[in-house]
Amino acid sequence: MGGDITFRGAELVLSTGVVDGDLAVRDGRIVAIGAVEQPVGEVIDARGLTILPGVIDPQVHFREPGNEHKEDLETGSRAAAAGGVTAFLEMPNTRPPTSTFAALEDKLARAEVTTATLDDATLVPEAALTRRVGGDVVFVRAPGGVRPTPRAERLAPQVRAALQMLDAALREAERFDPARSGRRFALHFSDIGADLFLPPLMAELARRAPALRLQVVQLAPDEVGAALEQGRLDFAVGHLPALQATPGIEHAPLMSERYVVLLRAGHPLAGTLRDRASLARLAYVVVQSHTEPARALQQLGLEPRVQLALPHFMVVPPILEATDLALVAPRRAAERFAGRAALRIVEPDLGLPPFTVALHWHWRQAQDPGHAWLRGRLQALAVDAPASAAAGRGGLSRAAPDRPRAASAPASARARTRAGTAR
Repeated sequence: MGGDITFRGAELVLSTGVVDGDLAVRDGRIVAIGAVEQPVGEVIDARGLTILPGVIDPQVHFREPGNEHKEDLETGSRAAAAGGVTAFLEMPNTRPPTSTFAALEDKLARAEVTTATLDDATLVPEAALTRRVGGDVVFVRAPGGVRPTPRAERLAPQVRAALQMLDAALREAERFDPARSGRRFALHFSDIGADLFLPPLMAELARRAPALRLQVVQLAPDEVGAALEQGRLDFAVGHLPALQATPGIEHAPLMSERYVVLLRAGHPLAGTLRDRASLARLAYVVVQSHTEPARALQQLGLEPRVQLALPHFMVVPPILEATDLALVAPRRAAERFAGRAALRIVEPDLGLPPFTVALHWHWRQAQDPGHAWLRGRLQALAVDAPASAAAGRGGLSRAAPDRPRAASAPASARARTRAGTAR
């Protein structure tokens, strides 16, 4: 059959229903449907025959290479054509799987040499409109199968380059070399968490992963789970109890913490703070971006004593140093602040339980080599960050607590309790 042909009297299956009529094809395109008064090319009496539109099968599982005894490209293509399928999307179930650029190249080479045509009498010649991309014909019939059009040949280099870029990205994820990777990770920290973790983490990356990039954000606690699930965050670090029950979120404890009271050195009430009742004589600062200390004050019944609310922690030390205000804060944060200003840590019986600072991530990232590497670095930093590691000018002399610190288990002992990832 040539490229021009007219079918007379066929049963035509259209989107509006089934009708009897003619169908004319010119240069591989349907040019008329219905009563064709002037036929095009060869005329075939199709009375008693049905002409169907080309069907697209969006999921086939051809088994070549590796399982050709079940089905190969030729037999699968012939079966599709016999059923009126003019295009299909393959989901390869092969050995090896078509998951690398080299495997895809092999698959395309096999397809090029596959003869997948049936007897001419069973096909509408050149009318496979599904052999198009965006309205452009990309393959036409040729001896032994099909051949690409000039348009397809012009597209091929760009498509090949895109596939190579995709392959390189997949291989990067599989091999992850921290010394060479320029990958970006997004992390959630509160400002006091960033103050504790980021200085040693950035020093570690400068030594071992100099091109790695971090983006640090501070989200509202109720937004963190969705950001991890959607891939907008790689990690979240902090005391985030709501995440413990969030499906799909995995955790690793980093350190145990407790709340203390921080006030200026020489505060007239510092020596009198023994119990909850004595705390009611203080006025307090709360930080709105860190909800747990504010909740602690609420649990202690001290919310009416809050005199100043701030958006972040970093401005707190000079305010405490210049006033008689007090702050309820995690122990490590208090130590770091006391190392930078003339402040004093007091540890009265707050009646508040210790809490856990944890590392959180979504389960889909668990096996990613780059993700696992950075996860290990963060966990190692937690082991190396005991509660006495306050930083800043003046050392710890001004941060000496009013009771022994032995109540805090050593970080090494806490680290031994971590038995992998909690699911």
